[in-house]
Amino acid sequence: MHGLRSFPASASWVDGVTQVEFLTLGLSMWGAVGAMVWPWWSRTKPVSW
Repeated sequence: MHGLRSFPASASWVDGVTQVEFLTLGLSMWGAVGAMVWPWWSRTKPVSW
């Protein structure tokens, strides 16, 4: 670490990590929602499409 001189690189690295974390969080949230909804959906709706 060289103080403020490496700030842009560190900022882009942190931004990339944050994007990956948001993507992982979004996927896990969709997985949880799907796990909760799918049994109800498969019971109430015919899976014809």
